[in-house]
Amino acid sequence: MEYILQRKGSCCSLVTLLNALRYWGKDTPSPTDSDPTEWESLVDLAGCRHGSAIMVDRLAAHLGIERHPLRDVKEVCASVPAELTVWNPEEVGSAMHSVLVIGGVWPRLKMVNYHWRKGPVVETVEPMLPDDGNPNRQAWALYSMDDGRVTCKVCGGRYKLKKNGLPRGHAGPDGSYCRSPR
Repeated sequence: MEYILQRKGSCCSLVTLLNALRYWGKDTPSPTDSDPTEWESLVDLAGCRHGSAIMVDRLAAHLGIERHPLRDVKEVCASVPAELTVWNPEEVGSAMHSVLVIGGVWPRLKMVNYHWRKGPVVETVEPMLPDDGNPNRQAWALYSMDDGRVTCKVCGGRYKLKKNGLPRGHAGPDGSYCRSPR
């Protein structure tokens, strides 16, 4: 399945999350579908019809994706697929843009939908990022909620369940016994 390239609008967060599903081999709606009904309902759910997406967490939950903030954007290479906020390369310095990181070695990242108006859909470049300390310098690890794993509420780690219902190699499912250094 091909990744989605955003051609217009301000739904880059929606495109990033749908491309994460495509990364996992799942079928998703696209703005180029012959019947755009499902796409349009996701645009409304994300709240991005008239500006940047304001309901990204609600949209992620609806799509079955968990978003976990990364402490340092440099962790994206070890957390693929990951969502990264970059300066919009089409309107440098004027807006933020969400991309899907699917590989690379810091600082050259393999990203989907970076140059969103002209493509290519997938490219490896050194993205323009907000400076250290800028609250817009953000990244999230993305996890499929149907992968048979649970998330520790303390360390954010993802663990498979053992037969007794507890996470493999970890403490209780509520994270209350997590001994992680995080």
